[in-house]
Amino acid sequence: MKQGAVPTPRIVQPGRDHQTIKWLILLALCVVAAWVWWTQRHLLWPDAAPSSAIVALTRWQTTQNQLQVLQSARDDFRLQLITAQRTHQVDQQALAAVQQELLALQNERAVLRRELEFLKTLVSGDVTVLQLLDLKVWSAAADKPAYGYSLTVSKRAKSRTKVRGGLEISVSGQQDGELVALTMAELGINPKQLSMNFTQFQTFSGEFVLPDRFVPELITIAVQPKSKQFRQYQKDIVWRLVIEP
Repeated sequence: MKQGAVPTPRIVQPGRDHQTIKWLILLALCVVAAWVWWTQRHLLWPDAAPSSAIVALTRWQTTQNQLQVLQSARDDFRLQLITAQRTHQVDQQALAAVQQELLALQNERAVLRRELEFLKTLVSGDVTVLQLLDLKVWSAAADKPAYGYSLTVSKRAKSRTKVRGGLEISVSGQQDGELVALTMAELGINPKQLSMNFTQFQTFSGEFVLPDRFVPELITIAVQPKSKQFRQYQKDIVWRLVIEP
């Protein structure tokens, strides 16, 4: 300060510092109130109002438990269903086997009855009945169901009378669970190969083919002479009795 200068007094505005202090106190109170609220919220009563994340987690766990119960019940039901299906299949297979066995026995009974009638004609000395001899059947190929056959037809008494006519061969059996009779056309046999033209006897031979999944049971030979001097008849023979190993 220069000598002789008169000092100017400092003007202080009353209330300015007082307002600043008041705002600072108010801010401090707000901070304290917020801290108290947070402490009560998260420390003193943590379970009072669960957050949305906790609710979602609880629902997810409940849903997972219910899903596991349903999956376990589903697996049990599937196991029961599989067991029932297997039992049903076994029952059906057993029933089919019994039916096929019964049918085979009925066929054999019919064959035996016809064989008895045929033997009666031989014993009676009926010369009008031609004899069917030496029927043989054997497997002709290893890669397909082809079979060879041979048989002989003869008179029962010597005479000069010519025998003309023909033979018919058919094979009966099971195919896909049904009884099927195969004709010569289906077997692939040419009828000309079975034409009869002899005085005393004639031997026939050839081959035939069975279809896939066919189980033979009977082979039938029909003797059909044209002359009225000889009787027509047919003979059924059980397949397993004529097939050669």
